[in-house]
Amino acid sequence: SIHTSFRDLIHMETKKKHTEEVEELNNQISQVFALLPQFLQKSIQDGIDQLLVLEKKARVLLEPSISIRITDKILDICFESGCLSKLNNCIHLLSKRRSQPDDVISGIVKKGMTYLNSIEDYENRLSLLTTLLDTSEGKMYLEGERAMLLRELMRLRESRGDLEGAAAASREIQVEVCNALSSREKAEFLLEQIRLSQAVGDWVRVPLTIQKVNMNVLKNEGMEDIIEQFV
Repeated sequence: SIHTSFRDLIHMETKKKHTEEVEELNNQISQVFALLPQFLQKSIQDGIDQLLVLEKKARVLLEPSISIRITDKILDICFESGCLSKLNNCIHLLSKRRSQPDDVISGIVKKGMTYLNSIEDYENRLSLLTTLLDTSEGKMYLEGERAMLLRELMRLRESRGDLEGAAAASREIQVEVCNALSSREKAEFLLEQIRLSQAVGDWVRVPLTIQKVNMNVLKNEGMEDIIEQFV
């Protein structure tokens, strides 16, 4: 029909316009990436500002894969500059941008996690962990990453003798209903909760956590190493 043909024509024109805008944006990204050393020579913020303009364009075009390419570059600039406070600020800023897609927020958190093992200073590592935990809080699509971050926070606090802090961190997630974790990962986390509860003398919580452990999982082949760690 005429109406159908007109609708199809509008759709084709819209799709063509979008494709052209994406192509133009990719060209702009290539140009800015090539010029980044010059921008960064002036100041780190100057380079970041150039990329933030592109990030907004990618967000408006609803192109998460392009957005992630840009946010990855911004976070790399912050980390490689050694300015970890700026890294934390950019993670917060980028994840809070208006209408930021879940895919992009997920990409920001995952990228931030790649820096953790390279940071030896306790305070800087704790600060990045806190930022990533704040960013992932309440987001079901990041529950697996949040569990991993909490395990790292537990290890970090315990390494400084802060058993109360480590035990508190272990209680920040209901790991038994975390679908993003495997049965093995759930068992490991729960056994860690039990161990830390015992270490701080929280004898009320110990039996409650034991009830959450799936004993059938512990009987499975390949779980012997976990049991040996906690027995």
